[in-house]
Amino acid sequence: MRDFNSKIEMGNGNYYIGESKKSLPDGIGSLFDKEGRLIYEGEWKNGQYNGYGKLCNLGGESYEGDWKNGNRHGEGRMNYANGDLYIGQFKNNVRCGEGVMIYSNGGSYNGSFKNDMPNGMGTYIRPNGDEKKGLFVNGRLFIGK
Repeated sequence: MRDFNSKIEMGNGNYYIGESKKSLPDGIGSLFDKEGRLIYEGEWKNGQYNGYGKLCNLGGESYEGDWKNGNRHGEGRMNYANGDLYIGQFKNNVRCGEGVMIYSNGGSYNGSFKNDMPNGMGTYIRPNGDEKKGLFVNGRLFIGK
């Protein structure tokens, strides 16, 4: 049976407020640190982020999008501490599939990702506007110009 207004201690002083099942976060809820700052809000299943949610307070990083078994998985938006931004697909916490990476230096990459790097067809635009199009392998242009 689901409880709709639970408070669960999660360790390290963190706590969860929201729906629960069998004393685990399950449904819609929020995770807070010991100072009461929001860490995650969204959907949970069996005590893990699962469904749609937003994670923040990661040393200046944040993620909003789909989760599966506690991992970024599906469509999402990742803001990195260095100012980079990725919008696209994730699989088991890494960029995988189609996406756009906008670098804080003014460059960008639009195309396929695998193993958290540009892999497959894509276009890289340097900060000065020069374009590289083609097949990328492990983050480097392999075939193209």
